[in-house]
Amino acid sequence: METFNKYKKLLDEIKNIKPIETPDVTFLDIARYPKFENVISNILAFLFDDKIHGFNDLWIRSLLNCYCKVSNIDLDIDSIAVNCVDREVSTEDNKRIDLVIETDKFLIIIENKIYASPYNPFSSYHKFAKKYIEADNLNLEIIEILLSVNTENDKISNDYRFYNITYNMLLTEVKNIIGSYILYSNDKWLMYMKDFMHSIENLEVGASKMSVNKEWNKFIEENNDTISDFFSNYFNDLNNKMKLLDDLTEELNNLSKKYKIGAYNTTYNRISKDSSYASNYVDIKYEDNVFAVESYIMKRPTKAKHENGNYLYVALWNRTDKSYNYDKFLENIELITNTQPEKIETGGWGKHYILKKIDLANDINISDIATLIIKIADSIK
Repeated sequence: METFNKYKKLLDEIKNIKPIETPDVTFLDIARYPKFENVISNILAFLFDDKIHGFNDLWIRSLLNCYCKVSNIDLDIDSIAVNCVDREVSTEDNKRIDLVIETDKFLIIIENKIYASPYNPFSSYHKFAKKYIEADNLNLEIIEILLSVNTENDKISNDYRFYNITYNMLLTEVKNIIGSYILYSNDKWLMYMKDFMHSIENLEVGASKMSVNKEWNKFIEENNDTISDFFSNYFNDLNNKMKLLDDLTEELNNLSKKYKIGAYNTTYNRISKDSSYASNYVDIKYEDNVFAVESYIMKRPTKAKHENGNYLYVALWNRTDKSYNYDKFLENIELITNTQPEKIETGGWGKHYILKKIDLANDINISDIATLIIKIADSIK
């Protein structure tokens, strides 16, 4: 009992630790491009352009709103028209600017940083901006921005200042003003835009995970022996249960050769290591149906009464027709098992019956259980 009290205390302490967040998967995660600056810059170029997606000036206005806030500079942004958005623009000394946006009033230079440090030739970018305007005698105000996941220092010299705007600031501003744009937006691009924003938010979560991990790691360090002991006992118990099912499968094969007999997710028949249960089955063909007498043990018990990890359940279900009427079999089965079948109508098996519930805390006779299962299979006729 002392050991179990120690485990219970450990589990109570775990409840008080802030859980480590697992962000939802996005399209960029699936493509394995969530941290690629070039990919994200390409998407930003699409969003800052106001001609395709139907959001008009939502993103460029949000960016300039953020710029006004961080710089304390008032800009004339009552109306904004984007002339062009260019990517990877070369300077005279062959440096590359992530994004160059020309509007009717501004020339916007953006250095995009996800996790890399901003050690860039900002002076080269500034010279490019000045020459860009001078070459065509354009009446544009230069806006220089360092866009980043993490907060960075502004990049300042006597000639320029790249103001730092974080993605959190930009996304927050987009969310603040999107209401007046949604009515006219394209549903497809709205879905993609939300997924992109979620990808960026996942990066922000990743950047702040270390503080959560420190708390967890400290807990592991302080309780390492108890945790190791707990998991050793846990997996020993689970392996014993899986061996029971494997032994039962072997005994079923020894008893009968007329049925298809197999196993799911046990020690030697592991289809999915993440499955919540393990089982073996006896398939019975009757008329146009295939029935299964399936014996299962929960790997991850739930609160459902037929999913308790302390029992071996023997169940009957129909692989062919999940709404099948079993009435003609149940009376004979009850005589065999000396247990009233319990109807269950949830889960992937559809309507099925629990025929026998065997307490694993008691001594288990594998031969007796196998004989019972074959008798049940033989009764389905």
